[in-house]
Amino acid sequence: MIDGGSGANTLIGPNLKRTWNITAHDAGTVNNVTFQRVGNVTGGKRADTFVLSDGATLSGGVDGGKGLNTLDMSAQNRDVVVNLALGTATAIGGRVVNISTAVGGNLNSILVGDGTTNSLQGGAGRNLLIGGGGSVQVTGGAGDNILIGGITPYDIEPAALDAL
Repeated sequence: MIDGGSGANTLIGPNLKRTWNITAHDAGTVNNVTFQRVGNVTGGKRADTFVLSDGATLSGGVDGGKGLNTLDMSAQNRDVVVNLALGTATAIGGRVVNISTAVGGNLNSILVGDGTTNSLQGGAGRNLLIGGGGSVQVTGGAGDNILIGGITPYDIEPAALDAL
């Protein structure tokens, strides 16, 4: 068990492919190691996947580190917004960086790429997926979908995206 204690804490993963399960507020597991009171998580040099359980949150941010990293919000039973261009995501209080794949939640999802190589995968509800330029793969989910491979003037305007 790793206990970050008080203050702003960061847990940095090994340079191996890992799945980070964020299961509660600033708590979860990585490679069978449990952690709590850790607001920031950082992956290593290989592909990392950050999975947020329904209701889980981080007070800090997610840094995928090197490799092709995934932010998986598919367990979220609420509307989800992941804007890689702005470095923001629902349930994450700090910056979201070095993420190449974003997966939407069970309700409505807005996913925006950051102009690099991205994969955006819609969730079960209605989805707005905006590639953001760069090499991008957009995949709609089970509900109604609006898929935009390029950029829009609204990519960095959260209020405008919410209005859609």
